[in-house]
Amino acid sequence: MTASLEVFVPDALWLREYFVRLGGARFNARMTVIKLRSGEILVHSPCTFDDSLTAEVAERKRAEKRLREVEETERHAISLELHDRIGQELSTLGLILGSLGAKLPQESLPAVHKQLQDMQGLLKSMVGNVRDVMAELRPPVLDDYGLLAALRQLVTEFAKRSGIAAELSGVELQPRLPSIVETAMYRISQEALNNIAKHAQAKKVAISLYAASDRVVLDIADDGIGFDANATPPDQQHWGLITMRERAEAVGVVFHLESATGAGTRIVLEA
Repeated sequence: MTASLEVFVPDALWLREYFVRLGGARFNARMTVIKLRSGEILVHSPCTFDDSLTAEVAERKRAEKRLREVEETERHAISLELHDRIGQELSTLGLILGSLGAKLPQESLPAVHKQLQDMQGLLKSMVGNVRDVMAELRPPVLDDYGLLAALRQLVTEFAKRSGIAAELSGVELQPRLPSIVETAMYRISQEALNNIAKHAQAKKVAISLYAASDRVVLDIADDGIGFDANATPPDQQHWGLITMRERAEAVGVVFHLESATGAGTRIVLEA
């Protein structure tokens, strides 16, 4: 086994060495040796620098990208199914229910008036729930009108649901971004707003979408409690940030995160 000194700092040595697999193949690794001032070894731990890891990571990212594409296709299909079948049937039921009251004899109306009102209220609630599920799966407005329109709908629903003031500014993008990029930026926005509602204790959220020279920028900022963005490993409540970053990187979007305790959080996406 050969070894060469790579770096030296007080009380620590990093050595690059060759190791042999069980099958006989050799691979590179770098070993960290921490020494006491007396010269005795305190820690001796290998960290693999296997050349094949780069290819494995690249393949994993490609697999994740394919999985996300399949997921979006399934979401789209289910959303269309809800719209074309459940949505239409609920609309038809609403028409039938409305005509039923008009056909009843006047003397019968007082006896069933309350029940008819309850059924109409329940039906309205069901239509709203189906619309919300469709928007979560894949909002039709994203396909039909683009990212800005989809974000406008998302922000409106977020403000209504959370009670947090939300403001959207931006321009229609011409030409539109590729569908897979629009979808990724929309999904990241969804996750960011969910995190804000759950954890940020924010009073206001500002979102902007604009074109800058040769790139498109989506900026999501809140005035909440923030967190230490440099802490590793992150708190469990911030694990969603890893998913957002991976989703962005899978489609070539640059992900920036800025946050500090008491100073809010800002996410910037560049495509």
